[in-house]
Amino acid sequence: MDTITTATTDIQERLSIAYVTAVAARAGCEISETKVDRNGIDLTIRPISGARVGIDIQLKATSSDIRIHDGATLSFQLDKSTYDKLRRTDVQSPQLLVVYEMPSNQELWLGVQPPTTTLQHAAYWIDLLGRPAVTTESTAIHLPSTNLFDDDAIRSILTKAHARAREGLSWA
Repeated sequence: MDTITTATTDIQERLSIAYVTAVAARAGCEISETKVDRNGIDLTIRPISGARVGIDIQLKATSSDIRIHDGATLSFQLDKSTYDKLRRTDVQSPQLLVVYEMPSNQELWLGVQPPTTTLQHAAYWIDLLGRPAVTTESTAIHLPSTNLFDDDAIRSILTKAHARAREGLSWA
């Protein structure tokens, strides 16, 4: 039998999607994955029923130590192309960068000890709408640790997007 040789980044990607899927489900939402990421969007979150609004997500995962300012901030290096796509102002719905912070020890990424299954650590979000242009190949994005990406955050962002849509306004 051949050994499975999946790249670490592929495992991180799938576990980050699992995290977002779980918190979206808890918020009463579903996700749809983008087959080809051309616009800086990996997936979209929409309510299963109710308002017809959504949140577009660029999802990143890291097991590197990205905490600064005594843990109050996460500093994630984002490539210029993705940054430029997420800072655009001609959008109808929120386009967020979501960074899933994982333990450095891969053995801790997923725990299955019946009856409990756990994903370690959490994800954090930031809206880059209208940020200034950068000339470097990448830029450090600072995500406040208070911006936990959980079911409450999803419901709050969707509520704000729905209110703006009812007023005939775009997200920008």
